[in-house]
Amino acid sequence: MDASRTVLLVEEGLSEILLWVESDSTLAIHCITKGGGPWHIQATLRHIRHLLAPDRDTITHIFREGNQVADLLASESWDRRCYYEYSSPDLPRRHRSLVQIDRFGLPTVRGL
Repeated sequence: MDASRTVLLVEEGLSEILLWVESDSTLAIHCITKGGGPWHIQATLRHIRHLLAPDRDTITHIFREGNQVADLLASESWDRRCYYEYSSPDLPRRHRSLVQIDRFGLPTVRGL
């Protein structure tokens, strides 16, 4: 299981934070919702389960091609091997263009 492909998207609500977990790994989704998974990521999985409220939060499967912004951020995170956070104005050009394409619901083609 590639835990780096599990991306937490946090959307701030008026009085609470809503979590939306998207993953291209059905195994990751199963490990989060049902338990199990490799021992070396159990602490991370427990932390994710602790943050989630079933009546408020969502966990969904998405194909990598379905969210190229998340795929790009996960790949970048894997390459850096550290936590990095962007604010909207600081997003690199490639990230911003993918966000715009996603915002308008336009299809994207994965590069070869």
